[in-house]
Amino acid sequence: MKQKVEDLAIFGGEPVFTQVRPRGQLDAGSPATFFKYVKDSFLNRRITNFGPNVRLLEKKLCEYHNVEFCVTFCNACIATLALIEACLQIRKGKNVIIPAFTYAGLPHLPIWNNLTPVFCDSDLETHTIDIEAIRRSVNSDTVAIIGVHQVNSPCAINEIEEIAGERQIPLIFDAVYGVHCTYHGKRIGGFGNAEIFSLHATKLINGFEGGYITTNDPGLARKLHKISTFGFASKDKISCFGLNGKLNEIHAALALASLEKVEGVVQQNKHRYDLYRDYFKDMTGCSILQYRDGAQYNYSFVIFEVDSAWRLSRDEICQICTKENAYVKPYYSLPLHLSHQIPMIKDRPALPNTERLSKRFVSMPVGRFVDEETIRRIADLFRFIKDNDGEISEKL
Repeated sequence: MKQKVEDLAIFGGEPVFTQVRPRGQLDAGSPATFFKYVKDSFLNRRITNFGPNVRLLEKKLCEYHNVEFCVTFCNACIATLALIEACLQIRKGKNVIIPAFTYAGLPHLPIWNNLTPVFCDSDLETHTIDIEAIRRSVNSDTVAIIGVHQVNSPCAINEIEEIAGERQIPLIFDAVYGVHCTYHGKRIGGFGNAEIFSLHATKLINGFEGGYITTNDPGLARKLHKISTFGFASKDKISCFGLNGKLNEIHAALALASLEKVEGVVQQNKHRYDLYRDYFKDMTGCSILQYRDGAQYNYSFVIFEVDSAWRLSRDEICQICTKENAYVKPYYSLPLHLSHQIPMIKDRPALPNTERLSKRFVSMPVGRFVDEETIRRIADLFRFIKDNDGEISEKL
């Protein structure tokens, strides 16, 4: 425990943790199960090209999400590129509607498809894309709408589906943080034209790297499968523009092992969330982001709101904690419409809700390497920083 401000690592003291406490899940299921699938693949000399592990994974993911079709990809980025390309074959246009309060990589993907991302504001309660903002933004040049499910709330799916249906605009849901979650009692995966998921090592289902798309549209599923194999419709016939997006058998093996343990991982996530809530319950200026009632969640993130009671900025708090090897990170900041990492975006509208949200929240260390002792020590660190925030502010 820190005794004086000079003990903080940012001022030269020893960090609270000798090893970084990360924000990702990094859970990999049973090693025995993983190596069984790998051994089978190795002995059969079937390492890629939609082998038995990939086919089994797609089957199990269909069952898990209660959908008709699942198409796996080497990662969620390539999956999204393929899906946007499939949308372009349905509807011509120049832009894709996305929220500005989301992961920094999302706007890159329409740009790779020679499309312009149109940023929309978010709802202050759910943090998902705002319905009226979508209505104001759709036009004849809109190729697709991409809604992003937040970890604490899915999109207002029914309302967005209604808008997309009226205009006959393809509707995609970025469901990377929607695994295991429900909307009106139905598991995320079967909404819109398609939903996109990640198998990255930091996600709930870990496949080293990987991604997949779920849909109930057989024509779209066939199109996506062909796009993922350079457009091959048969051994010697290319029927559409494509790329190499295939998931390999080794990554599928880890995803299969991880999928078997997903219920247990969610329970562990919920336990960590409850511990954070309990250890921080009496802390001034810091409140945990609640998960909304009436739905199922994966609890893969723990988010806190930092209010004006602090004499330090949100970013300064994160900087101090990171020096202590507690990877506390600003949550979706900067908002994408203000980021200059995407210089080709000329239209930067004022999005007041997004700008407000982007200044208020921090994402805490979670996942397999975060236990109760870690959470207790992080809470103690926050209390020390809050109790001494005036002196710390003067020294920064």
